[in-house]
Amino acid sequence: MNDENILLNLFTQITFPTNAEKEEAWIDSFSPDSLCEYILAVQRNDTGKVIGGIEINNLDLKNSNCIIAIYMHPEYLGRGIGTQAINLLLDLLFDRFSLNKIKLNVFDFNERAIKSYKKAGFVKEGVLRQELFTMNKYHDIIMMSILKQEWNQHGTKN
Repeated sequence: MNDENILLNLFTQITFPTNAEKEEAWIDSFSPDSLCEYILAVQRNDTGKVIGGIEINNLDLKNSNCIIAIYMHPEYLGRGIGTQAINLLLDLLFDRFSLNKIKLNVFDFNERAIKSYKKAGFVKEGVLRQELFTMNKYHDIIMMSILKQEWNQHGTKN
C-alpha cells in the first residue's frame, strides 16, 4: 500500500510514505469492537497474488444494509478487475447475506472509482460537502448506494 494515490483515496490515517510497521498497526486497529466486520482480499486467479482489498463495514442485519470499500493496486487499475470484484461482492451480499442496500463513500476526485461504481449500478445518494482537506483544498465525499431490486434489474449479476 506504499502508493500515495491509493492512500489518498482511502478513509485512513496512514500517511505517505508508509512502511510495514504502519500497515501492521492499521490492520491491528481492526479490533472486534471496530465497525469493520470483514476484510477480503482481491486476488489474481492465476497466481493467487493479492492485488487489492474489500472491506465490509457497519454490517446491519436488522436493517439489511452495510457499507463497503474497495482498493486496488495501481498496476491493476483500469482493467475492470475492481468492477468485477464489486459485482462478485454484490452477489455475495445480496444473495447470501440477503441485504437490501449496499452503501459506499467516495472522494469527489476519484473519478475512476465513481465511474466503476456507476457501472455496477450504484447511484448518488448525497454529498458531504468539503469533508476532506487534501491536495491543498477541500473535497466532497459522495455517498452512493445500490438496492437489491436495482441490482436484480441492473443485469450485471454473475
